[in-house]
Amino acid sequence: MFFFCFFEVLTSLASPQTGIISPHLPERSYFKDSLTKQEAKLDLKILKTALLQAHPGLNLYQSIQDFESQTTQLEHSLPDKISLTSFLEALSRLVASIRCGHTSIGISENQMQSINQTETFFPFPIKIIEGRAWIDLAFKIDGKNLLGAEIVSINGRSVASLLTRLASLVTTDGNNKTLPDTYLEDHFYLYYLLFVEKSRQFDLILGEQVQEEHIDSSGRFFRQSDSAHMQSTSRTLYSDSIFFTEPVHIRGTKLTHCRIASVSKQTVIENYKNRVSLSLFYRQTGDKKVANINHTSPSNHHTNQTCLNLLKDKKTAILTITSFDNEELRKQNIRLKQFLKDSFDKLASNNISSLVLDIRQNTGGDEGNEDLLLSYLVDKPYRKYQSVSINPPDYSFLEYTYLANGRKARKFRKSLQNEFSLDSNHVYTRKDGFFKPTKLHKPTFKGNVYVLIGGRVFSGASEFITLLDQNRQTVFIGQESGGNYYGNTSGEYISVHLPNSDFELTIPLCLYRLSVTQTAIGQDANTFSNSSNTKNLPRDHGLVPDYQIYQTLSDLKSGRDTLIDYTLQLISKKR
Repeated sequence: MFFFCFFEVLTSLASPQTGIISPHLPERSYFKDSLTKQEAKLDLKILKTALLQAHPGLNLYQSIQDFESQTTQLEHSLPDKISLTSFLEALSRLVASIRCGHTSIGISENQMQSINQTETFFPFPIKIIEGRAWIDLAFKIDGKNLLGAEIVSINGRSVASLLTRLASLVTTDGNNKTLPDTYLEDHFYLYYLLFVEKSRQFDLILGEQVQEEHIDSSGRFFRQSDSAHMQSTSRTLYSDSIFFTEPVHIRGTKLTHCRIASVSKQTVIENYKNRVSLSLFYRQTGDKKVANINHTSPSNHHTNQTCLNLLKDKKTAILTITSFDNEELRKQNIRLKQFLKDSFDKLASNNISSLVLDIRQNTGGDEGNEDLLLSYLVDKPYRKYQSVSINPPDYSFLEYTYLANGRKARKFRKSLQNEFSLDSNHVYTRKDGFFKPTKLHKPTFKGNVYVLIGGRVFSGASEFITLLDQNRQTVFIGQESGGNYYGNTSGEYISVHLPNSDFELTIPLCLYRLSVTQTAIGQDANTFSNSSNTKNLPRDHGLVPDYQIYQTLSDLKSGRDTLIDYTLQLISKKR
């Protein structure tokens, strides 16, 4: 790839870590260009039928009538011919309106494989802070590190506007605001390709703060009124048409224009692995504050891995659990049951009084692993679920699933019947005793517990923090969790193939209602909890931490973890 500044070549690099490759692109042919109205209507009908029949939480945040009305409106708005990407965007908005983070519509595996082989992508991972995108990669051009530079526009498009538009396509639990940001941080390269444009190169306006001041998003430089703040430019700033021939200063921000080529999927993966924000704590502390106690291999110490670290103050430990997914943990050479035993034995033998539990990257995983961790932290038996239920498994759309084979369909129904039965209210609920909570470990950890959370904390990890909040005094630090506080729809899934577009609809089949002692604000028959009220919590949000702390730009650029720093200072003050 070549990097251009002011339309002139600055440098050419070939290192995989820099993400530089040749701008040559192969021909694109991963799916057909468009669908007829009838083709789109058939796919929409299949999607609607599948969701109405199988999704047990379709009415958690809106009525069934509202969903059907939106589907009808979309059907009536379909043109005679619609591009595949426009159809995907329309379906994504429809599915997002359900507000279930486990439900998704997307391209098929074959389409994704074709894209990976034939397409190139926007190269930089981003960190979203206050609705703005910053380069989240230590990337040097002509000796200058672009880490922490704001990406103000891409090919003349306002990035702030792009983030708003793309966030509306992300499925979330309820009205959660943190999950879309973290999801776009993880998938911006793909969303830009699918929903914005395919481009061999990207003209970027990069912003660099040269004054320590807050720039409110409402005062972005796209407005003509900002032209009075310009120190030097050859053109007027307006709308999304912005070009510079030399750096411009606006409200304490230095703006520069550069052109950068797209990169391969392999390079994207490498760049995303090297995101600074995902390993700030390990970069910051390393051998300075953390003793050499690590239950993963030594090579993992400076990466974002599941591990235990004891601070040299001999009173504090940081336990990082990046996933509850057994397969993902195996990739880290972690067996969670043994790892937790070793870790909590180590905490006890070292008389650790303050435990920082970092689960910011934990999106959930296998059911029961959250209970395994909880068993070391609570000292009394708890009820996990108020109920677990499914819709009647009499689906009429199975010909569009892997269950089209009659034998597989019978096996699938039998597995559901083994787990669920029809109760007196004519609802299919999980049978008593089907899931047995993990036996509590004695003694449990008695010290202070501080849990770091954010938008990636989802599914089983979100259930974990709800149960921890319910069953022991805990301090939560960070941002609202990505998963709902009261429960979710997940568990078993069914994937529906839309034959004309080749898209895949994924539907969770189980509605999990956690056993909580709070009643949600806006309580009605469709909410998760109906128990006694002790605290007002919105029914459509995740756990809001006791201390809402965000990663700052200055700390990102200096390689410091804002949340870890804040937590350690908080612990120090309370001693």
